[in-house]
Amino acid sequence: TPLTDPLDAELGKGHWDWGSLIDCFMTASCTGNQVPSSAGYMDQSLYDSAVAQSEFSYFWKMKWNRNQWPKLGMSDTLYNVRINADAAINNNEGYKKFVLYSAHDTSVIPYVDALLGDTGAMDLWAPYASYVTMELYKGKDGTDGEGKYYFRSIYNGQTLQLSGCPDPATSPTGSLCDATTVMSSTLGYAEQNGGSKDNGTGCYQAVDPVDDGCDPKDDD
Repeated sequence: TPLTDPLDAELGKGHWDWGSLIDCFMTASCTGNQVPSSAGYMDQSLYDSAVAQSEFSYFWKMKWNRNQWPKLGMSDTLYNVRINADAAINNNEGYKKFVLYSAHDTSVIPYVDALLGDTGAMDLWAPYASYVTMELYKGKDGTDGEGKYYFRSIYNGQTLQLSGCPDPATSPTGSLCDATTVMSSTLGYAEQNGGSKDNGTGCYQAVDPVDDGCDPKDDD
């Protein structure tokens, strides 16, 4: 094809794929090294088109069926978030006040998409040094929020609209979302170890029970 043929010539047919291409290109570019161009095809147009195709392929998978893929992939992580938050809300002994995870960009993106759920999905690649916070707050005594708990999630300085939560720009509680909503709507689907396959069908059930067209033959 007009895109794969020149990339085969530059990178070697069978020695690259769309999943690793963006890492190859960005690592070279961000470290001041040259992108392979010995065959004479590489120019800015080919570079930009290849990156765009890599991002499209990845984000299409992320957005499919209301973010089902990232929700499944992040199920175990968000299960742990929910269990620890539940322990904190109920003041159970031993809950963790601070938890730090380190991850690649291809974990940051599905983590954010899993939190967004029905509210949307990312459409820009996570840049270097990206961060995501999941914060739990307790309402101040003597206020309308007394005795209540709230979540806030921040991605690179921007408040996320968590799945099931109102738009932070118009919500009476601003960037905070009621913990009951987050625990049930945002995190409620998550299962330990990512859930299990359902009755031998081969379709994972750790996400919302929708008609996802899952074919057991395609599920290893």
